[in-house]
This record gives sequence, C-alpha cells and structure tokens, in this order.
Amino acid sequence: MAPSRYAAEAVDPKPLAEPLKFAFSGKVAKNRFLKGAMTERLSTWDPKTLSNRGIPTPELINLYRRWGEGDFGVLLSGNVMLDYDQLEAAGNPIIPLDAPFEGERFEGFRKLAEGAKAHGSLLHAQLSHPGRQVEQKINPHPISASDVQLEGDVMGMRFAKPRAMEKEDFEKVIGGFAHAAEYVYKAGFDGVELHGAQ
Repeated sequence: MAPSRYAAEAVDPKPLAEPLKFAFSGKVAKNRFLKGAMTERLSTWDPKTLSNRGIPTPELINLYRRWGEGDFGVLLSGNVMLDYDQLEAAGNPIIPLDAPFEGERFEGFRKLAEGAKAHGSLLHAQLSHPGRQVEQKINPHPISASDVQLEGDVMGMRFAKPRAMEKEDFEKVIGGFAHAAEYVYKAGFDGVELHGAQ
C-alpha cells in the first residue's frame, strides 16, 4: 500500500517559470529550475601521469550541452576538484592551482560552458575538496580536517586514512578554491557553489 501524503493546499506553480536575478552577480536565470550537482566521472583519467587527469572530455561536454537543451534556469556541475590526487573519484574534472588560463584543460572547460549555456541556461561549477572521502587507490594519504578515517566499504570503495591538515594545507586549499573560481569565470561559467559536505 502506498504511503499517504501530507495534506497541503493547492499552490500556483507559475513562480517556478519566472526569471530569478542573482543579486551579487546581476545574472538572471530564465526560470527557477536547477539541475542539481551529480558526479559524472567523465573527465580524463590517467593512473600514473597526474597532469593528464581531469580534463573535460567530449562526452562530458555533450552531456552538459544536452542538459542545456532541457530549459533549466541553472545547471550546477558535478564535483570540480582542486588537486590531482584529492578526488571524489577517478574521472572528476580538476582545476589544479597551477592550471593556466589557456591550453587543453582550459579549452575543455570553455567548451563545457559554451555548450551548457547555448540555450540560455546559467552554469555554476560545484567546486569541491573531498577531505577524507578519497579512495585508497587514488591517494593512500589524503588531507582532511582531522585524521579520522571513513570506515567500511561504501558503494565498493574503501577510503584511505587521512592526515590532519596543517596551516600550509589550508592555505593551498583556500588558494585552490579561489583559483578555480577565477578559472571557471574566465572559461564562461556564471557562478560557483562551494561543496562543503566532506
């Protein structure tokens, strides 16, 4: 038997179709529908050469182009990571602190923004640091706010024991968030969300 629903008064859904202005940036979403962040794992992956990781692929660019055709007001990307070995999963897009505003990686992010926004959607990047949620096979010694390990097997993943961050680590991560925000802005994104769950 299906569970009963809570009683509620009828409401007018028209406001969902109205534009939404973001006060700080002045950007206007054409409606109030947002595609939430989902990990796609469609960027490049190389188990040995770190600098070959995290470049947006044609598959990722096509995915966002297709979501852009869905008439969302805002598209929120999946995890965009800040470091080659501090990842939620293999295949995450990555903007390392030393990434220049040119070249293959930058062009991948620029094409992603161009495709996603072609039909009028805004595109925001979800900038992320995984903390202790780094798989052992990606990094056996990730950094986190503490050295408390995430125990057990989670969806087939085993997590490494992190080390507690030191002052230099905090400075690097903060700088990474700032650089990544500037990077996606220059690539054509409209905003960022800082992922803080880990």
